[in-house]
Amino acid sequence: MKENACAPLARIFAERNVNFVMQTKDRGGGHIRALVSVTSHGTSRTHDIFAMRHGGVVRLTVPCAKRIVLFVTALARTIFTVSTRMPFTHAPRHTNARNHVKRRVYARSIDQAPSESKTQFAGAHEKFVYTEFTQVSKTLTCEVPIPPGQLSHNGQHQHDLKDKPFHFCNVRCPGCNYFCTLPFGHPQKLHKTSHGSMVETKWIVEPKKDASGRPDLVYKLENHKYGAGDAGAPMLCQMMCSKQGRHAHVDFCCDPNNHTTPACEHITTRMQPEPDKPKDWISHATYWERTDPYDPSEQSEFAKCDALCAGPEHKDDDKPSRCTLPIFHPPQDQTPRPPRGYVSPDGHLFHCVDPSRAQQAYHVVFAIDASGSMTSRDHRPVANLPITSRLVSQCNNRYGAVVSALYGFLRNREAVVSSVGLSSRQDAYSIVIFDKKAEIRVQSDLTSTTDELVNRLIPHRYVSGGGTCFSEALRKAQQAIERGWHAERAPMIVFLSDGENSIERKKVEDLCKKCTQLGHALAFYSISFGRESSSSSLRLMKDVAESVFRSAPMAARGAMRGEDIPCKYSTAIDSVQLAATFMSISESLPRSRASVLSKGGVSARY
Repeated sequence: MKENACAPLARIFAERNVNFVMQTKDRGGGHIRALVSVTSHGTSRTHDIFAMRHGGVVRLTVPCAKRIVLFVTALARTIFTVSTRMPFTHAPRHTNARNHVKRRVYARSIDQAPSESKTQFAGAHEKFVYTEFTQVSKTLTCEVPIPPGQLSHNGQHQHDLKDKPFHFCNVRCPGCNYFCTLPFGHPQKLHKTSHGSMVETKWIVEPKKDASGRPDLVYKLENHKYGAGDAGAPMLCQMMCSKQGRHAHVDFCCDPNNHTTPACEHITTRMQPEPDKPKDWISHATYWERTDPYDPSEQSEFAKCDALCAGPEHKDDDKPSRCTLPIFHPPQDQTPRPPRGYVSPDGHLFHCVDPSRAQQAYHVVFAIDASGSMTSRDHRPVANLPITSRLVSQCNNRYGAVVSALYGFLRNREAVVSSVGLSSRQDAYSIVIFDKKAEIRVQSDLTSTTDELVNRLIPHRYVSGGGTCFSEALRKAQQAIERGWHAERAPMIVFLSDGENSIERKKVEDLCKKCTQLGHALAFYSISFGRESSSSSLRLMKDVAESVFRSAPMAARGAMRGEDIPCKYSTAIDSVQLAATFMSISESLPRSRASVLSKGGVSARY
C-alpha cells in the first residue's frame, strides 16, 4: 500500500493474543495511535506510526460522544509502506475478533430521525425563514462473519441473520421523499409515513381576477403569499391539506379524453410550472391514493366540493357555508327545490338561506351634471377604454370624465352578470341629467347594455342652456325613485358633479325622509370631479343623507343593516362601495385554488 493511502474496508491487521479488533477513523487527519498497551512489543507506551508500519499489535479506539460501534469504517493513513506487509484480516485462535470483522453491504435502510435545518424561502411575493425536515437512506453493514484467515465470506451479504429479516417498504412520498414505514410488500393499498417538507414540489396557482379585473396570481395561505413556480418546501405533507380546508390538488393530465375516472377537472389555461404540459385539478383522495396521512374524518371533509356560498353573513372565514356535494360534481338542477337550503345558479347545493332571498336589489339613480362648468378641461375621460376616443372627440372635459367613469362602472357590473350566466340584472338604473333644469334620460332600466345607456349621454347637451341647480336635480331624482318604486329595490343616488352650486339642507332631508317613509332608507354617494374648494354642497348632501339613514328604523335599512352607512363623499366613482350588494343574485363563490406539484406528478414514485 502506498503512503497516505486508505486501508481497504475490513482489512485490519491483528496479531495473536488480541481480545478484539475495533475499526475506527482518523478524524484529525493524522496517523492512528494505539491507546492501550501492545504486548508483542513488551511496552506500554503509546505506539505511533512507526509501530504500525512494523506490524505492531494495536487496540484501536476513538473518543466519541456517542456510543462506540465496533465495526465502523476504518480509514487509516500509512499503516504499511511496503507491499509485502499489506494489511489483511487475521484472527487466529484465542481471539474473538471474528464477530467484529465485517464488510459493508450495499443495502439501504431508513434514517427514521428526520434532519431539520433553517432554510430561506425566496418566493415571487415574499421571503421568510422556515424549518425544513428531510429524511435520507443509509447503507447497512453485512452481519455475516468472515472466517479466520479469509478475506470474504461465502454466499450473499446479509444485514440481518434472522430467518425472516425485516425490510421496510421502498416507496417514497412524491412530495417530501419520506419512505413508507410499513413492511416491504405490505398487502394494504395505502402506504404510511410520517411525512416532511415538500422539497420535490412547486406551487401552481389558478389565476383569478382582483377587484379591478386584473389577473391575480397570489395565493394566500395563513400568513404567507405564494406565486406560481414558488418552491413548496415550506409546506409539510401532513399539514398542507388541513391548513387549506376543502381544496383541490393538481396533477399532470393522464388522459385528455377521460376526466371521470377518477373524477377530476381539466385545467384549460396554461399554468406554471411546465405550462406546456396539460394539467387537471384532482381530489384529495386521488392525490393521496397511496400515501394519505390524514385521518378518516379529514378525508371525508376533503372529498367534498370547495365552493362557498356568497352570502354576506358568511364573509368571515370562521363561519363559511360550503357546498355539500362531492368535489367536481356535475351541476345540480335548481328544480325541484331541495328540502333544505338552496341550489345556486351554477349548480352547487348549500344548506343555508338563499342570499337572493336575504337581500333586496337596488334602484340606482345617477344624477349627472351637464352645466357649463363641466366643460372645463381639468378633468378628462379615462384612458384606454373602448369609448375613450369617442369621448375625447366629443366631450374632452369634466363631463367626458364623468361619462367615462360611469362607463367603466357599468361595464364592470355587466361583466359580473355575464360571468354567472344571467340574462339580465336585478338592479334598476335611472339617469338624470341636469344644469339649470333637469330631465330623466333613463327610467328604471333593467335590460339595456352599458353602450346603450351611455349612448343616451353623449354628445354633451345642455338641458336648458347652462347654469346649475342641485335642487332641480334632486327633484327629478326623487321623481324617478317614486315612479320606479319597488318594495324589493332599495333607492340609491349617485350624484356626479363639479360641486359649483348650493343646496338647502331641508330639500335633502325631505327626499331622504320620503324614501324612509316608503320603506327603504336612501343610500347617497356624492362624487366630485371639480376642485375640493367647490365641493361643500356635495359634502352637505352626503352628511344630511347619512344623518337621516342613521335615524331610520332597522327594517328600512334592508341589506345595509349592520354594515357601514352607505352615504359617502369621494372624488372617484371607483370608490363607491357597491361590490357586495350591487348584484343581489345568488352565485357561488369558488375559493382561489392553488396546490403543489412534484416534477413527476402525483403518481411519481422513487
